[in-house]
Amino acid sequence: MALDPVAYQPYNDPDDFIREVTDRIWVQRDVSYIVDNYEPDSIVHGGLGTVIGRDGVIDGSLMRIAGTPQHIGVAEDVVWEARGDDAFLSSHLIFSADEILVDGVVKRIRKRNIANCLYRRGRMVEEWVVRDELANCLQMGIDPAEAALAQRFRGFQGSMTEEPPKDVLAVGDSGPRPDDFRPECEMVLEFIDEV
Repeated sequence: MALDPVAYQPYNDPDDFIREVTDRIWVQRDVSYIVDNYEPDSIVHGGLGTVIGRDGVIDGSLMRIAGTPQHIGVAEDVVWEARGDDAFLSSHLIFSADEILVDGVVKRIRKRNIANCLYRRGRMVEEWVVRDELANCLQMGIDPAEAALAQRFRGFQGSMTEEPPKDVLAVGDSGPRPDDFRPECEMVLEFIDEV
């Protein structure tokens, strides 16, 4: 499936797109770029629930930066797959580095998160994020169980509450899938069924 450059312009390809956008927001601190990059009704799913709307993404990003001003997030290991001719679904690791003051001592926190991003015509439509909060707790000396109990679950909305498509190898929440790696995808489905 050929991907029209409108899916990732002004960058060279989806890999370059994801790396540059991540750097612009999480290294250069250009939070205003979220307005250009995310659809107004974009959806972000995380472990604590779903945020609907670009303004919620901006608020969350500003709170993250205010809470850990030295935080950086760098995209690594980007993989992507076309979704039609003007969209792609990417998955990448994010190396996160923070310096946090704990009991008067600066602690360096290092962890990796995962982001799966659906872009249509160069704009974020939906994102699924997994953050390694266990690494955060262990490096800060916090009891993970206590940290988990202190969190507020917002609830899931949108595609996270709907039935999956009948043939997820042909079409998913993100749109039609190319049939390039069927044996590998079938193996993943077998793993899911076993779990």
